Amino acid sequence: MSANFKKILALALASVLALFALVSCGGKGGDTTYTFSTGGSTGTYYGFTTAVAGVLTDKVEGAKFTAVTSGGSKANIEAIDDGDAQYAIVQNDVMLNAYNGVNNFEGNQIRSFAVVGTVYPEVCQIIAAKSANINSVADLAGKRVSVGDVGSGVVTNAEQILAAAGLTFDDIQVQNLGVGPSADAIKAGTLDAFFFTAGIPTTAITELDTSNTEMTVVSLSDNEIASLTSQYPHYVRAEITNEHYPKSIAAGAPAVTIAVKATYIADATLSEDAVYAMTKALWENREAIAAAHNTGKAMDIKTALLGIGAAPVHAGAMRYYEEYLASHNTANGTSLSFKDFYGYTK
Repeated sequence: MSANFKKILALALASVLALFALVSCGGKGGDTTYTFSTGGSTGTYYGFTTAVAGVLTDKVEGAKFTAVTSGGSKANIEAIDDGDAQYAIVQNDVMLNAYNGVNNFEGNQIRSFAVVGTVYPEVCQIIAAKSANINSVADLAGKRVSVGDVGSGVVTNAEQILAAAGLTFDDIQVQNLGVGPSADAIKAGTLDAFFFTAGIPTTAITELDTSNTEMTVVSLSDNEIASLTSQYPHYVRAEITNEHYPKSIAAGAPAVTIAVKATYIADATLSEDAVYAMTKALWENREAIAAAHNTGKAMDIKTALLGIGAAPVHAGAMRYYEEYLASHNTANGTSLSFKDFYGYTK
């Protein structure tokens, strides 16, 4: 069954159900349900988006939002393309791979989505068992290393970080585990290290940090960071500090790495009004989202369109961003252009 046929079938079924609701409820339809495809159950994608979905359901009239687990960014984009989800959270780099049909989407270009906005930085973390004596990316050679779930953006990040150190997947003993199973494997002594890209602190890594198993947060070298940020403009330098993992990182001695941007995308066929209402509720309820999940504190509307490259912004989201800027200019007596405020050229 083709992706387009599945999407048409899903929309037809939704129309039948809506008609049934109108008839059975005396002309008043029920809530429209929107599914967010996220990530593993112990990762930031799922936890954060579960909090977001709760707030959106409360604030968007006539809509119910539900977060479901998945294999990560690549799987999420494919879920939208297949009609299995209406919204998803993805890494901006994986999103651009899909849009351009390169790297992990070579021969499988997907353009059935549109951007809602980037919501927080995602830090590429390399966590190792202290007993494995891994203190650099190069030290991963020959070790048992999880590079993330198959279909996740972590796999791409891991491959590119290893390449910056002159390594490939052939140089390590590859395993494909999510963050929870990876942390458990470190504790069990069946894994030496793992990659994971997420907002920090990450719950499963925090639990490992506070356990009886000692861990090392591995830093990238200056040369590795320079190579990655010059070759892949979506990467930025980032630090993981004592505030994130107090037991494993000494105060004043942060681990240095790179980061991407967690980005919400929508099925491009969703109506402008529906995505406008979602975008408006997302940004106007940041405090409620932050109260429900700590990662929400990193949300900044001024960076909502940074790092999205050539991927199109959904018309509903764009309508809200234009409205927000006009309101901001009026309230502050300014005349900032769209590019001045968002750093993005329409």
